[in-house]
Amino acid sequence: MKPLTRSLAVMCVTVAMSAPLAACANGILGNRGGDTTCGDFLTQDESAQRDTIRTYLQEKGDDPVNLQIDTTRIVVLGFCRTIARDGDPIRRIEGNN
Repeated sequence: MKPLTRSLAVMCVTVAMSAPLAACANGILGNRGGDTTCGDFLTQDESAQRDTIRTYLQEKGDDPVNLQIDTTRIVVLGFCRTIARDGDPIRRIEGNN
C-alpha cells in the first residue's frame, strides 16, 4: 500500500470511529436544551451539562452568563437526583410542565 493511500485509509477509519463519540457527547440526540431528560442529563459530563443548561436558558429568552449557567446546573442536578424521574425533561423544574 502506498503511503498516501495508507494515510487516507487510516484517516477514514479514524473519522468513522470518532463520529459516534461526537454524536454521543451531548446525548444520543444531541443537546435538546429543556427537553433533555433527567436520565440523559445525569449521564452527561460537566461540559455537556453546561451546554444543555446554556441552551435551556436561551430557549427561555435569557442571555446566560457563567454564574447563571453554573447555578442552574446545580439546581437541575439536585432536581434530577431527588424528585424527578429519568424521563422527566429538565424544564419541568419550572413547575408548569
